Amino acid sequence: MEILYENVNTMKISKICLKKAVLVGRCNVGKSTTFNALIKNRKAITSNIPGTTINSNQMAILYKNESFNIIDTAGYNPDHRNELLIKILQQLKVTIATADLILFVVDGKQGIHPLDTKFLIELRKYKKNIILVINKIDTDAEEIKKYEFYRLGLSNVLTISSAHKRHLDNLLDMIYSFFKTNKTYLQRSLTQQKVLKMVIVGKSNVGKSSFINAMVNEEISLSYNGLYTTRDAVEVKLYDNTNYQFSIIDTAGIPHDNKTKYNIQYLTMISTKHAIDMANVIILMMSALDGIGDTELKIARILLKYNKPIIIAINKWDLILHNEKPLRAKLLLQQILTKLKFIKWAENVLFISVKTKYHLYEVIYKAKHLITQYSRYFSEEELNKFLFSAINEKNCILHGKFLIIKKCVQVSSAPPTFIFFVNNVKFVHFSYKRFLNNFLRKKFNLNNIPIVCVFKNV
Repeated sequence: MEILYENVNTMKISKICLKKAVLVGRCNVGKSTTFNALIKNRKAITSNIPGTTINSNQMAILYKNESFNIIDTAGYNPDHRNELLIKILQQLKVTIATADLILFVVDGKQGIHPLDTKFLIELRKYKKNIILVINKIDTDAEEIKKYEFYRLGLSNVLTISSAHKRHLDNLLDMIYSFFKTNKTYLQRSLTQQKVLKMVIVGKSNVGKSSFINAMVNEEISLSYNGLYTTRDAVEVKLYDNTNYQFSIIDTAGIPHDNKTKYNIQYLTMISTKHAIDMANVIILMMSALDGIGDTELKIARILLKYNKPIIIAINKWDLILHNEKPLRAKLLLQQILTKLKFIKWAENVLFISVKTKYHLYEVIYKAKHLITQYSRYFSEEELNKFLFSAINEKNCILHGKFLIIKKCVQVSSAPPTFIFFVNNVKFVHFSYKRFLNNFLRKKFNLNNIPIVCVFKNV
C-alpha cells in the first residue's frame, strides 16, 4: 500500500480565466436547457421541478476563435426563510458580480412575471451589460410576444427557443460581439492542449464540494450540510505553475439505496456516471471519521466498471486527534485492503483535510503521475523481453495440455490493454491470468492503475 506524504510546496494552482457570459433568471425559464444547447452537451440537469439547479455550472466554449465561459445559475428566488435558498442566492449574487456579460432569460410563453421585474431591478445595480433572452419562442408566429418585454427597458433583446435550437447562433454572435473587442483577459487554448480531468465521487457530506472550493479559494461549488446539495457535475478548469492544465469535477453524492428512479436523485446519478465516464482520474473521497461503509462499497463497485485510475482521499484528517492518528490510519488502511480488495490496484491513499488544505496539492501531484502511467505504450522489444521472462518463471499446464503463448502486443492505452496470442484459450487457467497480470505490473511499474489482458487463439 503506497501512502504519499511528500510536500509539494512549490505547486501553485490558478483558475483559467476567461470572459464569463452568465445565464440568470427565475426558475423554469429554460436556463439549463439554453446552457446545454449553447455548449452542445447535456451537462446541466434539466427538469420541470423548480430549483433543480443549485450550483452555478460553467463550460468553456470556442466560438469564432474566441474562448469564453457560459455559466448556468440557480433560479432567482428571494425567499429568505430557507437557509439553503439563502446560500443559493448568495452564490448567485457572487456569480453575477464576477460576470462580464449577463444573459437575462425570461419565459416568452408566460410573459413578464413579477419576479422578472424584481430581479431586473437587482441586476441593474451591478452595472453590467445585459442581453434580454426571451426563451420558448418556438415559431415565427410567436415572435409577436417579444414586444411585451420591451417594457423592461433593455436595448439588447433576442428571441430564442433553446428546446428547438432556434436562433442560438444569433445569441452566440451577440455574446461574441461583446467579447471580441476586449482581449486583455487570459485566454488559453481549448484545442491545442489536452486537459487532465479529475472527478470527485463519494457519499454526501464527505467534503467533495469543499475540496474544489479550497483548491481555488472560492465557493465554486455550494458547500452545505444537507443531502444532495450538488446535483449537476460542477467543473472548474485550472493550471499549475508548470502550465499543466487540468480540471476538477465535483459530483453529486451517490445514495446507498437504489430508490432513485424518476426523480432528481436519479438524474444526478446519471450526471455523476457521465462525469466518471469522461474523467481521466477518479478521486474516491471518504471521511476519516466514518471509514468504508456500504455506500463506499457501492461506489467502488461502480468505479470498477470504468477501468480508471483511482485515488482514495481520506478527508477530515484534521478531526482526528494527533495521538490517535497512527492507529486510525492503520485501521483505515486495513479496511481498504480487505473491503476494497476487488480493486486492490487502487493503492493510492492520501490522508487530507480540505479545511486546513493538508495534502491537498498531493492529490494533483499524484493524479499527474497516474495519468502518465495510464497512457503509456510499450515497444515490441519490451513486450518480447517481458514475455520471455514470464514464461521462464512459470508455465501453464491445464489437464495435461501446455499453454503456448506466441506473442504479446499492446493494442491501446488508458487503460493499457494487452492481447496474448495463444495456441488455445481453453488452456488459460484463471491463476495464470492473474500471474501474467501481476508480472506485467511488476515489470513495467503499473501497480497503481487498471490494466486489461485479453487472450486470443492464433
